[in-house]
Amino acid sequence: MARPVIQNAVLEVASEMSVQGQTLLNIWHYQLIGATPGTYDGDDIVTAVIAEIGTGAADDLALLMRAYTNEACDYVRTKYQWVWPTRYAPVFSGVGAGPGTNVAQPLPANVAGVATLQSTLAGPAGRGRKHFGGLSVDDIDAGSITMALAGGIENVCQLMGQTIITGGIAGGGNMLPIIYHRDVPTLSQIWDSFVVRMTSRVMRRRTVGVGI
Repeated sequence: MARPVIQNAVLEVASEMSVQGQTLLNIWHYQLIGATPGTYDGDDIVTAVIAEIGTGAADDLALLMRAYTNEACDYVRTKYQWVWPTRYAPVFSGVGAGPGTNVAQPLPANVAGVATLQSTLAGPAGRGRKHFGGLSVDDIDAGSITMALAGGIENVCQLMGQTIITGGIAGGGNMLPIIYHRDVPTLSQIWDSFVVRMTSRVMRRRTVGVGI
């Protein structure tokens, strides 16, 4: 048991892409919820998570990300890492890696579509945002994202919003998608709905030259 975990442990799943010399990350979190007190094999749980979202099938994370991104954007790998209460070394997978499928002219790396994740709580702690970059000129129309891009983002959010069944190897507990509270992890919330925002956004931290 190289990575022992307990009830409420948090797993980070990060998709890493490369576009125009920059690394784009989409970071998601799952929490082991409902397990009986005890210690469980974190590597076995990661294997179960990969079997649901990372096997390279057409409806898995890498392929769904590549389905909406530009051909100039390469999906590099997916990182799986337990981050709380113990931070372990990550496990990397290159399954499904490759270029995006949109052959139109690429947009700058800082242009993105956005989805808002929502838990049952109001306020900042109950909401999360995901930015989706690596876009093409035909993804944006007069400042709004197209329905095709919105559909691609929705497919990713639906995949990542599912409960991953791990009860057989985790004492009855399953991996649920959460909005991770980095400062106080115990305040993390399960998200159960999302909204794709139809206005395109510019990610300031991805703008070349900012801060120089």
